[in-house]
Amino acid sequence: MQSLGAEVTLKELDRLLDSLEQLASCPQTSIKEFNEAVLRRLCSLLPGASIALVAPIPDSNWRIVCSVGNCNWHELLDQIPHAEAQFVDHLPTGLDSIVLPIRKRAGQAALLVKLGSKVDKLAYSELVQLCKAFAEVIAQRLQFEIESLRDAYLPAFIQLHKDIASAGSSIEAEIYLVNGLLPILMADRISVAKQSLLASPRISTISNTPGPITASVLVSQLEQIGKRVFSTGKPEYSQELTEHGQLDELSPTVSGTYYIAFPLSDPTATPRPHDTVLIVQWATYEAFSKGMVVLNQVGQMLAVAWSQHQRWLRIPGWIRTWNQFGTGAISSRPRQLIKWTTWTLVVAGILWALIMPANLRIEMDGTFEPVDQRTLFAPLDGTVDQVLVTNGQAVQKGQLLLAMKSTQLELDIRSVEGELSANAEKRKGLSLSQSQLSSDPAASPAIRNKLTAEIGQLDSWAEVLQQKLDALRLERQRLELRAPQDGVIVARDLDKLLEQRPVRRGDSLFRIADPSGDWCLKLEIADADIGYVKKQVFANSMGSRSIPVKSEAVLEFIFVAQPDVQFDAQISWISTLARNPRGDGVIIDAIAEPATASVAYGHIGATVKAYLSCGQRQTWFVLSRPLVEAIQRKLWF
Repeated sequence: MQSLGAEVTLKELDRLLDSLEQLASCPQTSIKEFNEAVLRRLCSLLPGASIALVAPIPDSNWRIVCSVGNCNWHELLDQIPHAEAQFVDHLPTGLDSIVLPIRKRAGQAALLVKLGSKVDKLAYSELVQLCKAFAEVIAQRLQFEIESLRDAYLPAFIQLHKDIASAGSSIEAEIYLVNGLLPILMADRISVAKQSLLASPRISTISNTPGPITASVLVSQLEQIGKRVFSTGKPEYSQELTEHGQLDELSPTVSGTYYIAFPLSDPTATPRPHDTVLIVQWATYEAFSKGMVVLNQVGQMLAVAWSQHQRWLRIPGWIRTWNQFGTGAISSRPRQLIKWTTWTLVVAGILWALIMPANLRIEMDGTFEPVDQRTLFAPLDGTVDQVLVTNGQAVQKGQLLLAMKSTQLELDIRSVEGELSANAEKRKGLSLSQSQLSSDPAASPAIRNKLTAEIGQLDSWAEVLQQKLDALRLERQRLELRAPQDGVIVARDLDKLLEQRPVRRGDSLFRIADPSGDWCLKLEIADADIGYVKKQVFANSMGSRSIPVKSEAVLEFIFVAQPDVQFDAQISWISTLARNPRGDGVIIDAIAEPATASVAYGHIGATVKAYLSCGQRQTWFVLSRPLVEAIQRKLWF
């Protein structure tokens, strides 16, 4: 690769990657040794560069897992938005640094490269591809760790879930939690910090510690950690716990060099209550790295199970134990009364929920496209001779994109050229005869006039043939297809689909789009939904069919590849024609102008899902709208 400091052939690079893949599948190699080996070998290919492997803590910032070289990583990490860097394919912070996320299913880590100096765009692209190859090797190791650990922690985690669900009190659930989670995370100590309304957070439970928790330096330090997490609502991570301490005479001294403290709350709850903080400590890096892999897999499920159990404990005890009463515990009449009262309340709640107003949201499919784009068509009948561009290639106006050839056009050109040549030969002979007659005084004037007339006819015909030849050559120039504007080629498998392929005049070949300009959403609205959409779009247009500038039709959309990030868009055009392109339903085309921030997340042709709020309707209507509309059509017609 041209951008590497040393001359490295592809064969040598393949051997290097093969050796790293073998190392990734070797259980005798620790994670720390593997990470350092990968970063060192990548750093040897990039002289002057500094490289780090980073991983996110849930709801918090990145942390350094392993690094090679000298760099102010914390300053660089602060410039990388956590949510964006976690999901995009690659997020460069400049032409002197690269951020590549490891595949999400492999642990949500990222490779961060700080180059020794800025490089040009071509060299930067090559470096990104090289780093992607090393990122795949790291992802392979992470996946290997997950698969090797899954058989060990999954049965224990299922049993832990059952134990927590069966706990009759909060303290009993905490004991199950810390002692059951200890072997799953391969930790040395797990502590629970509880929030108090009138006092500072306190440590309520510590793994393998029977009896009440007594005051000590370590307990005080754990309480300070819990206090910081409660105040920020976000996890805290550190590799230095200055006081190792001993809890009491029954518990051994544990060196908690690595720890993570995080709120144990349901991530789907709004707002998220933070009344429990879990503090997990490890004595060695190897145990810490494996424990973090497992925690990334089970952390969310554990938080949901814990939050559900805490909500269950907040229900009055007589309700929780009602179904545990035997037949003789209470008389039949009160049991029937409670039963029917409960069912009545349930039915009343369902009816109340059905008649409550709900938001009617219309869903639309679409694509994310640049506004400025041109479709190129075949100018003549012929065969594609040579394709000079590829999908995604940037081109400039006037650049040659594709060359065609036409056998019939070449035959016509040769035929006209032959006629011109024959005409020239014939005129040459007549001119010679005319010269001879001019020197002969006895020649008849009639013959001279005839020769002059024939030469004039030949000259006129030569003029016509030359014009015809010029027109045919101009047609041949049209067989060279050139870019009408600056932009990017949009097509798939150009060389396979167009190379040596016969085409007819007007056949669509490919598109040129300008991604540097404005973007739009090209939407498809189902015919059954267009009435609600138009009513919302033209709500303030006073009978006009043009969309008002300040229309209330602000829709929300997401990229299918990144459903966690949401953007707004404004509908700017709705077609007056319906079409059925696939034969599975009538649709109406529409265009919307997206928010500027969405350009950083999308790409040409990205699939989107758009949602337009069309007012409030009763919940039962929103849930059963297709059935209700079908009944209305039957009753009205």
